[in-house]
Amino acid sequence: MSSIDRLKWYLLCAVLFVMSSMLATAQHKYDPLVEAEIRRLLEADTQAFLRADVESLTKLYADDFVVTNPFNKFLNAMRC
Repeated sequence: MSSIDRLKWYLLCAVLFVMSSMLATAQHKYDPLVEAEIRRLLEADTQAFLRADVESLTKLYADDFVVTNPFNKFLNAMRC
């Protein structure tokens, strides 16, 4: 492969990379309703945690929820 062909190949790869990045970011548009829902759920989670409301936390967390506690132990939703 000549140096010109190699340069063309690198240029093509760079263009494809930039275009794919542009497509990926174009699909995520800001939606204030989504942000409001996330903020509402975060506040509900915080309040339930502060009240030690296990029933509310159980409703908020998915069955496969996993967290790493400060002691570096993995806990699932049932053990949190």
